[in-house]
Amino acid sequence: MSVILDIDLDYFRFFDEPLERLDELLAWADRPVDAVFKDHHEALRRSKRIAYLQEHYRLAREAHRKKTLALLTNRGIHIED
Repeated sequence: MSVILDIDLDYFRFFDEPLERLDELLAWADRPVDAVFKDHHEALRRSKRIAYLQEHYRLAREAHRKKTLALLTNRGIHIED
C-alpha cells in the first residue's frame, strides 16, 4: 500500500519555527520519506504510476486466482469463493 503526503513547503514560511513544524508533520505521518519533488506535477506523475501498478498487480493476482480455481475444479477439488 502506498501513501502520498503532499506537503507544499511554501506555506511553512508562515510558521515561526518551520523546520520544527515540518518535523512534527513527518512524525505524525509515521513513515519515512520515499521521495521529494520540487514540482507538483512530478509528484502527480509518480502517484499516477503507483496507482496504475497497484491496479495492474491486483488484476494479475485476480487472473491467477481464477486460473488456479479452474485447475483445481478440473481435478475435482472445489473451493468456494
